[in-house]
Amino acid sequence: MDWNLTAPRLIQTVAAGALTLALVSTGPVGAQTSSAGIRIAVFADHYVMAGRAYDDLNVLERKVATVVPKAIRLEACGARATRALLAAAHRFHRIPLQLRVLDAAEPACSSTVPVAIRAAMRNEQRPLGIDDAAVARYWRTLTP
Repeated sequence: MDWNLTAPRLIQTVAAGALTLALVSTGPVGAQTSSAGIRIAVFADHYVMAGRAYDDLNVLERKVATVVPKAIRLEACGARATRALLAAAHRFHRIPLQLRVLDAAEPACSSTVPVAIRAAMRNEQRPLGIDDAAVARYWRTLTP
């Protein structure tokens, strides 16, 4: 083999590999990475994250995907938030989760944030975007 022909090709291959690794490690274009976790307050009919309220789990999931958290703390506010908590835990099960159930009177549950992202008005149980059957199947597989 002629070294004069092989060296440039080797350099090109190494450079292409380095570029590929750099692009893969940065994640999707436009995604923000976060070294810390995020906190989501879970209420019976909505979720609150970073000062914004969401009444649709699908919308919340898209917002969380832009943050790319290393962990999520789900804080359920009161016993009525069980459905929304289980659905959120199911939806974000690929991210390390910390689940907390708080008394509705705790300061973390005294959110006065109005639901800023209102889903289309429907006569469905809120929060929207929850597939109750899929959530039930998921939790049945985890519990004996």
